[in-house]
Amino acid sequence: MRGTYVWVLLAILFLASFDMHAQLPLLAPYARTLGATTLVIGILLGAYSMSNLLGHLIAGPLLDRYSKKLFICAGLFLAGWLLVGQGMVDSPDTLLWLRLIFGFTMAFVTPTCLALLGQLARTPEEQGVYMVKKGMALTAASIVAPAIGGLLAAKFGYGDTFFIFGGVMMLASMVGIWSLPTKKALHSMSKPQPEKKVSAFRVMMTTHAMYPAYICGFATTFASGTLMYEIPLLLQEKHLAPTVSGIIFSVMGVGSLLMLSQFWLNRISPVVRCSLSMLVLGLTMYSLALFGPANLYAPVFILGACFGVLYPAMTTMLAQSAPPAIYGTAFSLYAAALSVGSIAGPIVAGAISQGHATFFVSFLVAMVASLITGWLYTITHASPRSVTR
Repeated sequence: MRGTYVWVLLAILFLASFDMHAQLPLLAPYARTLGATTLVIGILLGAYSMSNLLGHLIAGPLLDRYSKKLFICAGLFLAGWLLVGQGMVDSPDTLLWLRLIFGFTMAFVTPTCLALLGQLARTPEEQGVYMVKKGMALTAASIVAPAIGGLLAAKFGYGDTFFIFGGVMMLASMVGIWSLPTKKALHSMSKPQPEKKVSAFRVMMTTHAMYPAYICGFATTFASGTLMYEIPLLLQEKHLAPTVSGIIFSVMGVGSLLMLSQFWLNRISPVVRCSLSMLVLGLTMYSLALFGPANLYAPVFILGACFGVLYPAMTTMLAQSAPPAIYGTAFSLYAAALSVGSIAGPIVAGAISQGHATFFVSFLVAMVASLITGWLYTITHASPRSVTR
């Protein structure tokens, strides 16, 4: 049954990620048809991340206390209805409010799935494999979803396409209700442990091995947000079609999938993987800042490969370092760090408004993350007792 639960979780993560990425090419033109100004469209695009961040901060302690199956299934079902509502709106203001609620709702779903995956694994090696499979599912969805979303919008229109997205979310909820383990079943599969209260805050502060996941998570999405801001503008300045932007981001996804398929990487410490990948990411950003984006395909492929190493390494690090009793809090704060980076990256890039300078800032952030991760790895391995399990 354990293997079945893992595949169900991966399917749910794929469907949820598919829905999210399929909406990306539709939101801006849909809002424009409703009469939204460019400012409102910008706020609308960032609304999900902002409310998602708030939800992550609230979700952690709740996920540790109550049934994870409840949060996954109820969150997906409510998200489905919110998507249906987005297809029925007649004003950009209503769409904005629904996006805010939608982002808050989804903040309870993804970290819960990650926490449940971590609990289902029996060994650290198995945790690493599960996190790689999770990364493959999310990356595959991010590659195919935008194109399918565009095709659906062209065939059925924006409103009906959001109805379809809502149906997919509710289908994922039904799959979870039928297939995911209850809290009692999950407890019976786990090793018996002495009953004791665990202070999540104290564990988070004293477990140094968890810090690199949050630091590298912020740096990774900061770099990703910078790319999402800069690349379309660079292509527009060169008078290239928007389809070129889609191809470039698909190349990034191919780089991620290539590294995710290298299961032998799981034999390397996740901290080492994070430190070295952040180093390569930073040097690639530095090359873009120094030489300019003369040919974007090669650096974007390398950056995608770095993301393919980083994301499973960070989640594996959390699963191995945090006590299972606080998995909900640990993964919620990790998701919050990702949200902060994804918000800060485009904001900093927009404030600087110079491609070379924005890439250089991402280089600095990545290098600092790499150095701190390497330093913490040295500390925790020099004195193993400093790591609280």
